Amino acid sequence: MARSDESGPSTDRKVRRGAVRTLVNGLVLLLALAVLGGWLSTGFYRLDLGEAAIILHLGKHDRTVRREGLNWHWPEPIEYDHRVNMSGVRTVIFGGRAGAAKQRADSGEAAEDGLFIQTADKNIVSIRFDLQYTIENAYAFVYSMQDPHEILKETAQSS
Repeated sequence: MARSDESGPSTDRKVRRGAVRTLVNGLVLLLALAVLGGWLSTGFYRLDLGEAAIILHLGKHDRTVRREGLNWHWPEPIEYDHRVNMSGVRTVIFGGRAGAAKQRADSGEAAEDGLFIQTADKNIVSIRFDLQYTIENAYAFVYSMQDPHEILKETAQSS
């Protein structure tokens, strides 16, 4: 009978220890699933009408998404998204007055002051013109050129 008393508490201890281990394992699993779910939820992004998202998979161009609304990609560091407004008409102003250039720059438009050109008869004239453009290929606009504004400025001045 003494023997059954000794085995009773040790069996209860084993059952409690097993229940505690099961509870701890369940909590660890629940915590791991919550962390994984939180990480996966960071892959959701929202595109407005006229926007495109360039998706880079491990730093390489994977796809360009133009579907507005809620979209998903693998979270960082596996995939990254870069949003670009494709619907807006972009304007670069060349040769405007100083006050007008500052006012346009404050409104979000790019502005250049004092565009002087030498004519064929050696006269120097000051001109002002607006260059308007839209983006057709978001990936080429963002990643193919280092400074698109500077390229536009150089091309417009040379022509």
